[in-house]
Amino acid sequence: MIVAPTLDRYVRAGDMRAAVNAHPRAGLTLETPETINKFDQRLQKRVFDWLAAHLLAR
Repeated sequence: MIVAPTLDRYVRAGDMRAAVNAHPRAGLTLETPETINKFDQRLQKRVFDWLAAHLLAR
């Protein structure tokens, strides 16, 4: 999972989207929350749930 906040001043979310879309077989998931580099509890839960689903699936 890649998290690219839409308000990040260093990396544009669109650039990250293009990079993820360029490699569809990699199985990446892109999250683009409308925030500035925050890893709040809601986002933490999404990331941990994604990790659990993908790591346990192996």
